[in-house]
Amino acid sequence: MTPLLELERGNNDYLDGRVIIYARCPIENEEAHGNVAMFFSTRPSDFVDRFGVPEGGLEDLVRQEAETRENIDADAVAMVPIYGAPVEIDDTDLAVASEDVVFAGEYSHPQMGIVAVQIAAQLYVLRYSEQLLARSGMIEPVKSPQREQQQEPPSTYQNISRDEMGEYLQATFIAPIMLSLEEDGQEKAVDIVRDFIRFCGPRGPLTDDAYALAAAVRAFPSTQRVPILYKYFEKILAVANERFEDAARLRDEIRLLEQQ
Repeated sequence: MTPLLELERGNNDYLDGRVIIYARCPIENEEAHGNVAMFFSTRPSDFVDRFGVPEGGLEDLVRQEAETRENIDADAVAMVPIYGAPVEIDDTDLAVASEDVVFAGEYSHPQMGIVAVQIAAQLYVLRYSEQLLARSGMIEPVKSPQREQQQEPPSTYQNISRDEMGEYLQATFIAPIMLSLEEDGQEKAVDIVRDFIRFCGPRGPLTDDAYALAAAVRAFPSTQRVPILYKYFEKILAVANERFEDAARLRDEIRLLEQQ
């Protein structure tokens, strides 16, 4: 593994999707060295959780996601977007951080440190996306149906309005998944999750949760799986409706349930 992606805190084999990446550089006009640091996450809800609202507002993150999705091959392997914001952090803060922590090296100029941090962020999201795909059990890319064989394009995240999104998700994915699992049809549920991943696209605000949902459907025994899935569904609906504060709270509740 490249030194730019060696974690000081966290599990290399189970990245969190939230990370502080820092480099050490000389402080301008001083002899001491300081940290150039950024907080990165694959989820807008984490920015609300950490900063309240990031500079420029959450609308910028949502807009960037939409622009990114427009330029991505629909059959690409999932690689979720990652977003960053500068943070002021000292060594004491790093020692108790709840996020993954990556040290990107020591450099002779702050600008070189910033570049190293940004490169490390791209390496981080590549590794995280790889792990996300592996944990879901869907190792092969989820391909979109051939459009020429369809009378009309399949529904995707981009062409369902925000007002309709909650009802659409519940009717098309959430209820059928839970019904299949109640009937002990795990493989049928996995097929519906595949459709959900296809619906979200390889890079979108719900992609991360779609693959996590696939992993939960496969990984947990039925008694533990149901409450976890319901929390995931609540979180997915919160993100779809841009209720990022609720999404951050549900993220933490899911982590607690998965640790039980």
